[in-house]
Amino acid sequence: MRLKASPFLVIAGLLACASTGSAQPPEPRPSDRLRVENIAGGDTVVVVMDSRVSADPAGCRNDQVLRTMGELALGNVLADAGCNAEIAVFAEENAMALSFTAWTDREDDVHTITMKPIIDVPLSVWIANAAVAAQAPLDIANATWIYRKNKVGVQFVPTYHLVSPDPRAVATIGKSCDSIGWIRRSPWYTPNTLNIYYVQNVTPPPELALRGATDLPGLNCDRFGDGNIKGDANITFIGGRANLAALAHEIGHAFGLRPGNQGGHTNEPPGDPALVGFDSNNVMWAGGLGTRSHFSLGQAFRMNTQSDGWGGTMLIANGLRAGPVRACPPLTTSAICPPLALDWSRP
Repeated sequence: MRLKASPFLVIAGLLACASTGSAQPPEPRPSDRLRVENIAGGDTVVVVMDSRVSADPAGCRNDQVLRTMGELALGNVLADAGCNAEIAVFAEENAMALSFTAWTDREDDVHTITMKPIIDVPLSVWIANAAVAAQAPLDIANATWIYRKNKVGVQFVPTYHLVSPDPRAVATIGKSCDSIGWIRRSPWYTPNTLNIYYVQNVTPPPELALRGATDLPGLNCDRFGDGNIKGDANITFIGGRANLAALAHEIGHAFGLRPGNQGGHTNEPPGDPALVGFDSNNVMWAGGLGTRSHFSLGQAFRMNTQSDGWGGTMLIANGLRAGPVRACPPLTTSAICPPLALDWSRP
């Protein structure tokens, strides 16, 4: 006896056979790629990329913010043809990398960046105020935490000198930048190193005194000298009224975030469009609380590259980074200077 198959069963069988076939995966689309190697600790790094992405004369794309743990597909990145072509990579446990790229119009370019170890920044810490001897290590530990958390690429390695029992040392160190000539010629100064002086009070230089300041929590002598001696960004005073974030703030000035009244302080000048987006949690917010803990990506870039008339970032001046340098005042944005407010969470 011949059985007739239901037409519905036949169709279902055909569909089942088709679904078990060896379908080939689609060919991956060709793409230029970025490879980041030697990332310490399995970190997710932040990439800031300038490139040319179209044949249109306005095809330059600057300050694209990306993230990766090792490799990124970028699509077709074109030969620069007048566009800025570079990549900056920021990591918690590596030094910032700045790489200049040479893309072609092909879609198979691979650009590899090998990250270098985090930069150990020596600090010579001179305690001329015994009352804060226990506070200095806390300030430095907090500064290291802030700079690492914000992927600046540095950590601080202090050497402590208790000089408060020596009246000659205390008198030489003084309490403001009008002492830096004496300090430089004294045993209480380490050349080519960040020198931190913990004192009872910090007297403002004339420029700041005219603005009403009387006793500062901290002062970096980047552009303040003693009348005959040019300023020295390797000299920082921390006073008795400083809060926990004051040292991290003054190191930001030493690393090139200056002048304070021209964007080095993220609330000065008030209302400047370049400072939109900053708040009192930013480390460089003048007069902020000890809980300040944030640097923008634009600030981190400048601290690693800044060049200016006051010596630029001490990372380069002290031989801790090889460069290259950039003249990017805080309020300046250009093809080679990302906006100061460019942040980690948005392009």
